[in-house]
Amino acid sequence: MRRSITLFTLLLMATFVSHAQQDPMFTKYFFNSLTFNPGYAGSREHLTINAIHRTQWWGIEGAPSTQSVTLHTPLSNDRVGVGLSLVNDKIGPTNSLNANLSYAYRIPIGKKSKLAVGIQAGVTNWRATGQN
Repeated sequence: MRRSITLFTLLLMATFVSHAQQDPMFTKYFFNSLTFNPGYAGSREHLTINAIHRTQWWGIEGAPSTQSVTLHTPLSNDRVGVGLSLVNDKIGPTNSLNANLSYAYRIPIGKKSKLAVGIQAGVTNWRATGQN
């Protein structure tokens, strides 16, 4: 019993993620839906690829710069979609690179309506470069 409680506690702790202060900055969220909503994967009924670049404060050293590439497609079963999202975010001396895989399942709730539920898993490489 104690082992089950320990395993459950570790599993519960592993599912929590905290993001603070350095979320990627986008101005056109509607072009980049997969980055923020894994349920969007495969929703366009064909392979979709998006690429976005944003640089703020041109000419200033260490200015924020964000690049994003997403691709998603439905699988042969029209209820399932998968996607990949890559986001590179550079602000001053810090840089983060995120790679996420998305899985979505669509549930018909009427003749023309669907409810999409998605999950996303990924890795982040965060680094800071210091100057001597």
